[in-house]
Amino acid sequence: MRFSERRGLVPVRSVVQIESMDDALRIQLWNITYACYFQPRFSRSEFIEFYGIWTILMEQDWDRFPGSSIHMVIKEWIKNREWFEVYDLLEELVQIDESLVNTFNGVLEMYMAGYRLLDGKVAPVADSHELSEIEAALTTESPSAAHHLRTALGLLADREKPDYPNSIKESISAVEAFLAPITGKNTLGAALAHLKKTDNFAHPALMDAWSKLYGWTSDEDGVRHGGETVPAERITQALARYVLISCSAFINLMTSEQAAGRLPSMPAVEARRAPAPLKG
Repeated sequence: MRFSERRGLVPVRSVVQIESMDDALRIQLWNITYACYFQPRFSRSEFIEFYGIWTILMEQDWDRFPGSSIHMVIKEWIKNREWFEVYDLLEELVQIDESLVNTFNGVLEMYMAGYRLLDGKVAPVADSHELSEIEAALTTESPSAAHHLRTALGLLADREKPDYPNSIKESISAVEAFLAPITGKNTLGAALAHLKKTDNFAHPALMDAWSKLYGWTSDEDGVRHGGETVPAERITQALARYVLISCSAFINLMTSEQAAGRLPSMPAVEARRAPAPLKG
């Protein structure tokens, strides 16, 4: 993981690529395209499979088809065109060879692209609203909660060795850290139980749902203990991203509830616990 990712200096929208495509992703998409489409075809004089790409996607005259140099045109397209035009090209490429869908999807997943190829079409797996929740939560006034969120994001985005179980653990720990000074409770389970009893807080059903999520992370082998015994097939990138987004949204909700006066601040909690002053 790069220093900028570990320290949370890379914008969320650069880590999870929705309306962008960084150079590293473009390079890998080109490498696959070259190795799987062009290298085996260089012994042939024509590249008839690319007729649709040249004439329909690129809107070029067929009599100007560049022949064996078509790979340089496609390389330039992948490297320099707008991100959405590259996805247009991927849709055309998998029409030529459907067996490469999983290969392309593996790269899109590794580089945290917000899209996958599904049934020959590019489909979103994340959107800008989800990323907005993470970005907003990272501005929380709780330094500890923000630290846990940045760590969760970094573990999720590590291209060389992503750690999804520990990313989930850090996301849950962010909520725990946010609620601790508000409720005076050291664990998320106790904090949620406390909030459910708070008269001014109007979401007891939501507290039940979050208690169940906390119970799942506590019961699932290893999630709250570093992830060493978690079966890899159960803890996926999609699941870790879902938990990060959900925890971020929950912190944003709690912040709004505080601002509206429906969620007590720490002084209010402490004041309720303090004994009444003696009358002199």
